[in-house]
Amino acid sequence: VSLWIMLRYHGRKSPIAVFMVNLVISDLILIISLSMRVYYYSKGVWLLGNMACIWFTMLFRNNIRLSSIFITFISVDRLLA
Repeated sequence: VSLWIMLRYHGRKSPIAVFMVNLVISDLILIISLSMRVYYYSKGVWLLGNMACIWFTMLFRNNIRLSSIFITFISVDRLLA
């Protein structure tokens, strides 16, 4: 919902819109990977196989890095604006 409101009022071509879209996508990936981790820690069993475990762990760790990078880009853009 917040993504739709932001794109509707700020346009799609501004740098802040691009950064915010990337941040929202990164947060959605976090929701998916975090829900898998919660399921694993609540049940104590990983049912999706070793490769899925590797992929979801990679998504989770890369998401934290990407979110930090996008927040830094947004801060620098606001500083220079």
